[in-house]
Amino acid sequence: MLDYTEIDPYIVKCVRCGTCKAGPGLFEPSCPAGEHFRFEAYFASGKIWIARGLKEGVLPWEDQGVLEKLFACTLCGNCAEQCPMSVRERILEVFEALRSESVDRVGTHFAPHRRLRESLVQYRNPWMQPRRRRLQWLREERVRILDPDGPTKAEVLYFVGCTAALDPALQHIARNTAGLLQEAGVDFGVLGEEEICCGSVFLRIGQRAVARELAEKNLELVERLGVSTVVTSCAGCFKTMCQDYPPFGEMSARVVHSSEYLLELLDAGRLKPDRETTVEVTYHDPCHLGRHCGVFDPPRKLLESLPGVQLTEMARTRESAWCCGAGGGVRSAFPGWALESSRARIDEARATGSSLLVTTCPFCLQNLTTGAQSGDASLGLADLTDVLARMIL
Repeated sequence: MLDYTEIDPYIVKCVRCGTCKAGPGLFEPSCPAGEHFRFEAYFASGKIWIARGLKEGVLPWEDQGVLEKLFACTLCGNCAEQCPMSVRERILEVFEALRSESVDRVGTHFAPHRRLRESLVQYRNPWMQPRRRRLQWLREERVRILDPDGPTKAEVLYFVGCTAALDPALQHIARNTAGLLQEAGVDFGVLGEEEICCGSVFLRIGQRAVARELAEKNLELVERLGVSTVVTSCAGCFKTMCQDYPPFGEMSARVVHSSEYLLELLDAGRLKPDRETTVEVTYHDPCHLGRHCGVFDPPRKLLESLPGVQLTEMARTRESAWCCGAGGGVRSAFPGWALESSRARIDEARATGSSLLVTTCPFCLQNLTTGAQSGDASLGLADLTDVLARMIL
């Protein structure tokens, strides 16, 4: 995690070759911001130029136009994937450092994100939902609620995440995951209303002090629970705990995404698909899970292990997958653009001829569902656990 004072060696390494704008071989667009706004300042190369302008005092931090361009980015990382220069290794950290510095310099945060901060202060989550709402999906499930200071212990903590726990339309992800863990005989529990945000969204919008507080509390919670493994449904939670927590403290447990853990259970014979279906699916790689953390194969292996499921890939996939359009605070600040990006991905999925688009991130599923609602109903959307639960539970 770069500090603003550390970005100089990286921002001078961009030669503005333009490679960040399109995927190799395909020459398909790779930057959601650049494609939407059609102006150099919104592409990665332009943002690097803005960074130099800010550093040299040519551009003022208080300029709302400058701030808008810094925050008009999903932080998907596709630019870093395409970039041939060494700046690619730290380019997302540069962008996040700029956002953090803008909060410190201007003394506030990007106006459309104020509600997120207010929600955290009041509810300890970004969705303006009371903490007791985290218990809603548990009402019909027999899942242990772990007490960090009590006698109820487990080997595995299922960290549900804010989106799957608090959005009624996505709580099926939490129920499916819990059901699959139970079916496999996993000794696990959840935190219930004691669970707090992982801090991902606040890191992405420059609220590092807030994110540090959340990270330190979560690290302490996991330590007190004494679990050996943390399983999370959310790609954002997974990336944050694996890549962003280390500067704040060492996680005492192994962190795995649900797709990785469920594949382990399937390979061990603890989960057995006993139903057959006939369905052609395509898979959307969440940016945080795929490009950021390199988890591409487990979701695909799970799908390919299910009898009757045929996987057809989209044109842009794996490292070059098109972002759903919601990340980096974009869905909150630029809802129209987030919708446009999701529609582009939906169109790409429809072009495969598949009847079902599957992903492994509640936030992606939320935004892609919004994009799909404006088109025909020929394409269904599902979380990976929906498909697994249908054939196992």
